[in-house]
Amino acid sequence: WEYIGRVKAAVSIPVFGNGNVFDGDDCLRMLQTTGCDGVSLGRIAIAKPWLFSLWTNGVDHGRDVFRKVAMRLCTLLQQHFAPKAALRRFRRYGPYLAANFTFGNSLHNALRNAADFAAIETILTRFFQRDPQELNRPNMNFLQ
Repeated sequence: WEYIGRVKAAVSIPVFGNGNVFDGDDCLRMLQTTGCDGVSLGRIAIAKPWLFSLWTNGVDHGRDVFRKVAMRLCTLLQQHFAPKAALRRFRRYGPYLAANFTFGNSLHNALRNAADFAAIETILTRFFQRDPQELNRPNMNFLQ
């Protein structure tokens, strides 16, 4: 963030900050410490796409939001892509979902090895029935 502040001080055009913004407090801290004009979200926007409505309108989507988003993504991918392409795209999302939970590596491995969407939906249903422990901040190291 130090470099973002330096760039902002050196130029007269709008500067957007990016990097290590995982919650609303991070977003405000970046704006305050760097003086940047806005904040771009990257990985967290994939891991928690509902943050936009939460941060801008205060919409609380509830604890079930992870399951709902993952299941909806399954439905949409199957509607708009050929089966292999849809499965490939969901597998790219899997690590972002798994990064939100303690022991998310087991969820990620199960999703990565699922043969089809029927298996993915079964894995997701079983995973969320156990009421998994959500991390305060996603384990972004998991995504590297």
